[in-house]
Amino acid sequence: MAAKKGFRIKSLLPPLIVIGALGWLSTLEVELPDVFVQEQIIELRDRFYDVVVPNEQVVWAVGKSGKIVRSDDRGETFYVQSTPTEAHLQSIAAWDDQHAVVIGNDGLTLNTVDGGVTWEPVDAPLGEVAKKMFRTEIGPNGRVWATAEFGSILYSDDRGLSWTRVGGDQDVAWNDVGFAKPDQVCVDEEIEQPSCSDDENGAGCAGDEVEQRSCSDGPVDRVCVVGEFGQLGCSDDQGETWLAKETPLDSSLMGIAFSDDLNGLAVGLDGHVLQTADAGETWDTVNSPTGKHLFGLDWVDGVWVIVGEKG
Repeated sequence: MAAKKGFRIKSLLPPLIVIGALGWLSTLEVELPDVFVQEQIIELRDRFYDVVVPNEQVVWAVGKSGKIVRSDDRGETFYVQSTPTEAHLQSIAAWDDQHAVVIGNDGLTLNTVDGGVTWEPVDAPLGEVAKKMFRTEIGPNGRVWATAEFGSILYSDDRGLSWTRVGGDQDVAWNDVGFAKPDQVCVDEEIEQPSCSDDENGAGCAGDEVEQRSCSDGPVDRVCVVGEFGQLGCSDDQGETWLAKETPLDSSLMGIAFSDDLNGLAVGLDGHVLQTADAGETWDTVNSPTGKHLFGLDWVDGVWVIVGEKG
């Protein structure tokens, strides 16, 4: 934490004496004591929206007006890192204590390769109006994902140096992203199959549509997103296509996470909690001890940790 040198002179003398004394002091070299003033790192008006802990020592937090703070001693002390923006920063994800990415308002993303000594801005490929981004997470394969307004979902394969937009232009804000790994994925498809019969004019064939099920040979890396109006969607091809999954809610879902390949939770407004045991294919309600809004969750040391409104 940087310390600033400085001093303060407090005068109790009448103004005329002070004026005369200033003229006299101008001819002298006066040695004044050094007074160290510690910079205030975190103020009451600060708001932090996300935190990431890449290892046992380092903690990063991001928030209002482009502020990023970092701790190298497990949160005992923090220092401010310089950023090139005053936009609100909504979320941060880190591969290690040197490489991280931040997303925020106005379609802004930041990335660092030196532990936050420098943060480089990169504009996300979003529309001209809906440019607010909400959550970023790193998938099992190292690809980083980000969710945003108007159905936008983005990913980066170069740690935030460039972004690709997937998903449609739905009038929905996707609030969070999570990762599952179903043992097998099966898809029902309608295909045209010849159907032949004999009649008085001879043999003839007509095309019939039949339903055929195709299944993957093994586990699939699944990406799931949650958003407004109880909407939940998953992709089994890394964002090329998305399938809506039915939920029993019509209020917004704010967070999603998985404890293993198959089991996960989604949380949202009014204290709603959903659970899945099949990698997000189906979702059921869970009795919740609160009616307050729930905003996020994580699986920590074998326990679900859920955070929400008013503590």
